[in-house]
Amino acid sequence: MPHSTLRVLVVDDTILYRAIISETLSTIDGVEVIGTASNGEIALAKIALLAPDLITLDVEMPVMDGLTTLRRLQEAPHKPMVVMVSSHTRQGATTTLQALQLGAHDFITKPGSNDPKENRQTLANKFRPLIQAIQTQRILRQTLSGIETTARQAPAPHPSTPPQPGSRIKIVAIGISTGGPNALAALLPSLPEDFPVPIVIVQHMPKLFTGPLAESLNNKCAIQVREGEQGQPLEAGCAYLAPGGRQMRVATPFGQQRYAL
Repeated sequence: MPHSTLRVLVVDDTILYRAIISETLSTIDGVEVIGTASNGEIALAKIALLAPDLITLDVEMPVMDGLTTLRRLQEAPHKPMVVMVSSHTRQGATTTLQALQLGAHDFITKPGSNDPKENRQTLANKFRPLIQAIQTQRILRQTLSGIETTARQAPAPHPSTPPQPGSRIKIVAIGISTGGPNALAALLPSLPEDFPVPIVIVQHMPKLFTGPLAESLNNKCAIQVREGEQGQPLEAGCAYLAPGGRQMRVATPFGQQRYAL
């Protein structure tokens, strides 16, 4: 039976960030920080001992880094949810996306201020919605598992009618945040190369991360996945990912109508 409190292990090689992240998480209702670790090797030992529900995992650490730790977790009997804590660089973005492919739930970026108070506030602003989303998902999983038997016994629903040729659907728009990269990695590769309309996507993500995400998705998909550019024409069978920190506006020919996402 899952704990009602979200029990968290904080893993980071710097004592400052272990303290800041621990203090930040401790201020969130329903969260208990049960321990810390300075590298992946220590983290794996504490995971086996403490069985946390969630770990925050630094990407770059001595002895055992974040990616190696994630790979080792695949073999562990207890697999907590993982949130990566990444540096705000293109290299950090690429490594973080690899971590998401290895099973990390989501990520946040470390703030770059020299002011500890400002860093704490920035981390709090990033962690609160992420933790709330995780807590909501845990409740949904428990609820769904409780009705699983009933759902199996229910009559199969009538299949929905697929869109017909000439239907009014001209574009697919996706807005996504927590858990978005993994959701996109599951959805977009399932689409056929001849998908009949363009797809526009706004993913809540830092600026340097959307380019590597688009490249990673493009390598997995039959459709084309690109980071969007100003004035770019939209084509069927292509997905356009808004640059990090930006919104997206789609205009019809000659600027007659505009749609914001």
